Amino acid sequence: MSESVIPARRGRDSRRARAQARAVKYPYVRRRLKPVELLSSEAVEIIEANAETILEEVGIEFRRDPESLRLWRDAGADVHEERVHIPRGLARKLLATAPEEFTLFARNPERNVRFGGDATVFSPVGGPPFVSDIERGRRYGTLDDLINFIKLTAEKGAAFIGYAADRLNVLQFLTIRRYLTLVFAALVLLLLVLAIWQ
Repeated sequence: MSESVIPARRGRDSRRARAQARAVKYPYVRRRLKPVELLSSEAVEIIEANAETILEEVGIEFRRDPESLRLWRDAGADVHEERVHIPRGLARKLLATAPEEFTLFARNPERNVRFGGDATVFSPVGGPPFVSDIERGRRYGTLDDLINFIKLTAEKGAAFIGYAADRLNVLQFLTIRRYLTLVFAALVLLLLVLAIWQ
């Protein structure tokens, strides 16, 4: 008896194989040019001076967040109830302690994303209420538009990062259901993307 030939399996496995073949690891876009100076150094100094005036005189409220208030108090800020007044120079001093580069670690180390240095990281915007395309023009976003945005981002591979559910503010649902619906749709699509990218 001759052995029967088992046909290649179709369905989920073949779709996953095709998707993995398309999912090329994109290298970082490396910046080779100096950043463009949009403002003169004098204009930057004026903006910083005014920002420090607001931080010192008006302050920032951290509502129902005692841990943040404690951290600001320990750093040298003047804390009154839930309002933090940041003395002149403190914000710059704290910014100097931030690393110039850091890595956002993925479950799969090949998908780690490095921020800073000459690496450019692309991420979709979050929360716009409108979308626009050639056929239908500008309009309120729908769940279908959000799904298309998530698919487009997933197609771009590791060069793009970002949380999926807030890429578009879908207004077709009541406010009390909107966010749960968006998170559910995003999680379903992200699970599919994770299955492909593993």
